[in-house]
Amino acid sequence: MRRPVFAWFAFLFVLSAMVAVGWLRPLDAAVTEWIRAHPNPNLDWLARQITFFGSSAWFVSVMLVWSGLLFTRGKRTAVRRLWVAWLAGLAIQAGLRLVVAQWRPDVAMLPQALSLWQRYDLAGFTSGHAYRAAFLAFGMRKLHAPDKRLWVRVLTSIACILAVGVALTRVYLLRHWVTDALGAALLAAAIIRCARLDGNPKAR
Repeated sequence: MRRPVFAWFAFLFVLSAMVAVGWLRPLDAAVTEWIRAHPNPNLDWLARQITFFGSSAWFVSVMLVWSGLLFTRGKRTAVRRLWVAWLAGLAIQAGLRLVVAQWRPDVAMLPQALSLWQRYDLAGFTSGHAYRAAFLAFGMRKLHAPDKRLWVRVLTSIACILAVGVALTRVYLLRHWVTDALGAALLAAAIIRCARLDGNPKAR
């Protein structure tokens, strides 16, 4: 049974509230301390390679190519909704970072006076890398679900695998807490559901 759109936002709101009051801090701290206690140079290298697939450069490149392919197939509405959804997600993410104010695990010391940009940059809920990767994965699954061609299914599966990998590497590299990555996935799922992407190959 499909969950309605408001359910995904409800999950995100509950998680945000729990993070803001610190109820999940013991879980975040336990995972981070375990990672610090088990260093692995080989995994460090691999994680740095995988985390690239959540970077802004990679995301914009994929979105431009994807949008171009959709546009040439006449799916202009899907292109517009994808970009609007992305911008809406960015706005929500900025709000969550400023309100929840969960500082990233790699922040050693906070400046005495924080500007809005510093608050946004140093806060980790939700993870930007994890959100971008999850947005691509959920978007491809939603938009191309009816397409049974093998190469489409392979690309969609790769996007999903990369989304999980990016979320894990952000935590492993101590750039984010577990809840930051989980919040990013919930935000991406909620935004994609709101985007009303039509999976019909003939839809415009």
